[in-house]
Amino acid sequence: MVSLMLLNQLFTDIVRYIVIGTFTIIGVVLGYYLNRHSEEEKRARIEIDSVPLLDRFSNSIRLKFPIKHIGGSLPAINAVCYLDVSANKPLSEFLIPKEDGCMLESCKLCDNKYFLVSPEEKEIRSEALPWTISIPAGFGLDDIPYRHVANLPVGGECKVNLFDIYKASQEGFYLIKLHSEYGTYEYPRACIKLPINKGSEADIEFTLKVVAENIREPTSLKLKIKKENADYIIETTSWRRNIKELTENIKSLPLGSVKILSG
Repeated sequence: MVSLMLLNQLFTDIVRYIVIGTFTIIGVVLGYYLNRHSEEEKRARIEIDSVPLLDRFSNSIRLKFPIKHIGGSLPAINAVCYLDVSANKPLSEFLIPKEDGCMLESCKLCDNKYFLVSPEEKEIRSEALPWTISIPAGFGLDDIPYRHVANLPVGGECKVNLFDIYKASQEGFYLIKLHSEYGTYEYPRACIKLPINKGSEADIEFTLKVVAENIREPTSLKLKIKKENADYIIETTSWRRNIKELTENIKSLPLGSVKILSG
């Protein structure tokens, strides 16, 4: 009888310990996931506005995109916008060479600095774009400060510069000056040439991707330039314009002589 009572007590204790242990484990796991969910909810949600802002200058139209903080209680810090560029042909067919000096001899758009992308490249991958308002991120070539890192405050936004569009009507092409981590002037990433009147079948895709600390996930946007009828169309998912209209009120580049113009 005593042995039976001891066995019952032992069984009861074992069951109690199992129940306590199980609920303890459940509590720890539940607490972990609730805390993780809470931390995730605090993380910033960001997006790239698919409608670009247009800065008009006497000789160019600049496209820049607002990147907005749209949710979360934490700021997005150390944000970088990376750019990929690809085309229906090797990208090198559209890039202006600079091995022996720029083919646009009197252009002066970049103070005669060389491009950061080789004109032989077939595509551009994961290269940084400059912000309109950046934070200190060190110095690069010629001790020029980098401008490719920014912070997005809660509920705020920052703008990233993609490229400037120029026209050289006399020479018969549009010029797309693609910006780099150095800003909008010196050391452009590349310059892309789009013949106006020739039978170019250009279809060029630009993919912007923003990453940062404290965000839930990166955000991205695609922009395309393609030949349509007699002009080039530039478009995103919710915005579409033709380059002829965009550039009709700007002055053509005073390029003087052009070494070689092919394609």
